Amino acid sequence: MKDKDLDYNIIMSRIIFHNNNVGALEYLEKKGIVISKQGYYDHLKKLDEKSSSNLYKIAQEFPTIVDNELIVLNDIQSKLYQCYENESDQAKRASIAFKIAELQPYITSLYSEIRNMIETNAIKKTHTILRESKNGTTESIV
Repeated sequence: MKDKDLDYNIIMSRIIFHNNNVGALEYLEKKGIVISKQGYYDHLKKLDEKSSSNLYKIAQEFPTIVDNELIVLNDIQSKLYQCYENESDQAKRASIAFKIAELQPYITSLYSEIRNMIETNAIKKTHTILRESKNGTTESIV
């Protein structure tokens, strides 16, 4: 059995049986996977570590992802405004205006997320400054 199939089945057993390890092991056995209780726990631990690592990588890239998405959405919005200005048919103009309005929640949420990231970084820096000053080290202004 491939590792992906094993991972998938162990994840499914965890989802289906939550904390019922006996049920999870029986489920796996019915699927043709014979694994000890300790092996099951070890594999769950490995999957948890892998998912934590993947989430950390995504979190590290999140500002770049948000920035890229914002650039794309602003570009689309700009092109829609150009189409709106060049269109003479009122029905088509209304349709374009509607599409522009549909983009706004996405753009707003991305700007909001950027604001949250900036505020979070500012809070972290403030805590670092306060921690440094409490420890008797030189206070740095960031």
